[in-house]
Amino acid sequence: MSTNNKPIPVIINPASGKPQPVLHTVNETFRAHSLTWRGHLTYQFGDATRFAQQAAADGARMVVVYGGDGTVLEVANGIMGSDVPIGILPGGTGNAVATELGISRKIEEAAELICTSENRRAVDIAQVDDQYYLLRLYTGISKDQAASRELKDKYHLLAYPMEVVKVLKNAPHAQYTVTVDGKKTEVAAMTCFVNNLDQMGGVDIDVGDITPDDGLVDVMLVSKDRQARHQLRHYVLRHEDTETHAYHGQGKVVTVDADPPQTVWLDGEFYKNTPVTIQIHPSAINIIVP
Repeated sequence: MSTNNKPIPVIINPASGKPQPVLHTVNETFRAHSLTWRGHLTYQFGDATRFAQQAAADGARMVVVYGGDGTVLEVANGIMGSDVPIGILPGGTGNAVATELGISRKIEEAAELICTSENRRAVDIAQVDDQYYLLRLYTGISKDQAASRELKDKYHLLAYPMEVVKVLKNAPHAQYTVTVDGKKTEVAAMTCFVNNLDQMGGVDIDVGDITPDDGLVDVMLVSKDRQARHQLRHYVLRHEDTETHAYHGQGKVVTVDADPPQTVWLDGEFYKNTPVTIQIHPSAINIIVP
């Protein structure tokens, strides 16, 4: 571990997932490794980014985050441009980033990893305007169709595929124009995914050949015909291995437009309506991994 003796900032989102003894776990584990730490509680969106920015400016050896993928993304936004690594204590419902990187969902094991591992994995980040995302951008879902906090609390990981199935019953129709590294494609579709990881709320949907460090985003448009909707439902719920009759491409710069305009979501949070342009930042952040 680093000889930097400054307390390690631990950013904690108390609203994430289910109640866990995170403070006790961090304190016991870090103390066993003679590491000092300082907790920072988030109360609203943006707090985690602000804490992470300050930690990076202060020369922190690492920034530890307890929370779900949204909180991890906030911290990633805060340390962009620095070489400060992120340690993840999975505390959300899906924990897709942690799952993708092989980090244990048990916070005791994740805390031990942070204290002992010298391994860092450089992970890509995608950018839309001045916003970043780690998992995916997707379109066409109204605000009232997004997975609610109540649904996540009740069904946990199943909340995500359940919402996909629900949304597909009344999926919007639009004419999409997608440009991938300068190549334009026009197709009628009900939704568009621009993925950086192949995890959906911790459920591996295995869409395309996607890795978090390939320097590319993966684009998938699902056509609006009933057969495609049926197949995508089966695909997401893992009922069978099947193709989804979708446009598929990979690239470094992607523009998505639609007629009529469609909603755009970044890692589960509403962003704006189309059009949007996405670019990838290869190996933008470092995460502590096994």
